Amino acid sequence: MITRRKLLLGAATLTGAAAGGVGLLRARGLLPWLRRTASPGLSNAAPGPLAAPLRETLLAAVEALLAAAEATAGPLKDDPQAAASFDARPYAEMLRSRAEGIAGYRQLYRRFAAAADRRAAEAGAPSFAAAPPALRRRLLADLCPPGRLARLRLGLTDADRARFRLYVVQEILDLYAATGAWTALGYAAPPGVPRGLDAYTGPPPARRAAVSERRGDANGAAG
Repeated sequence: MITRRKLLLGAATLTGAAAGGVGLLRARGLLPWLRRTASPGLSNAAPGPLAAPLRETLLAAVEALLAAAEATAGPLKDDPQAAASFDARPYAEMLRSRAEGIAGYRQLYRRFAAAADRRAAEAGAPSFAAAPPALRRRLLADLCPPGRLARLRLGLTDADRARFRLYVVQEILDLYAATGAWTALGYAAPPGVPRGLDAYTGPPPARRAAVSERRGDANGAAG
């Protein structure tokens, strides 16, 4: 019979073992190595402008990622087949500025596009950009799986795919979290954009209207 004492003792033992394991990894210098492996750096390849087909493939990836994000948590959650509407300009500018201004990005974008096109061809599509939206989302999830363990596994077995996850997918999602995610939730603009104190500090307009409507119904019923 498992008593409460035995259960607590077992939990304490596991916690101590985990802490000891992390301490051992740190003491032997393995923890920094694991972090570097999961987050490989970029090459020193020269920066430069994005060719039109490459830009098209990257923006197709942006659209697929944002459609997946909004279908999970935004206004599209009740209509997973709907295409996400988004302003491509900030993403295009981010991709352009990195490709033209930071060594290694343009080369990585080219490798990402080539890998995405290969997987699209294996799935029967003429290219990644020309693939149906649902297929694009599935190909991206397979090419760049989420999670820390997946990043570590890719770092050990396929450094390029680890870079795709870190420098393409994650940076697109980070920009979305700072901008488009706020408007997807119902706000008029993301933080930092002037729009009035009430709009900035209160709930999204749609939620505010719903609350006001409920209060009106409650007041009517009470009267």
